[in-house]
Amino acid sequence: KAEADIHIEANPHMRRILINTEFMLSMSLQLSELSMRLMNNEKLTSDEMDRLKHLQKEFQKQIDNRVVRD
Repeated sequence: KAEADIHIEANPHMRRILINTEFMLSMSLQLSELSMRLMNNEKLTSDEMDRLKHLQKEFQKQIDNRVVRD
């Protein structure tokens, strides 16, 4: 654990890669769930539509805040 912490502190790009990976896995899972519903000719509920809109906002925030910090 300590070695990994040192590696991330020494290379802030690794931290960003980790954050991006976790973010993309979460988003991909949620989008795949919604896609499966649509492929099964199921209509999305208003909650699911809201969730999709939220995902879009999260994607945009991620794009807008693409920085590497120490």
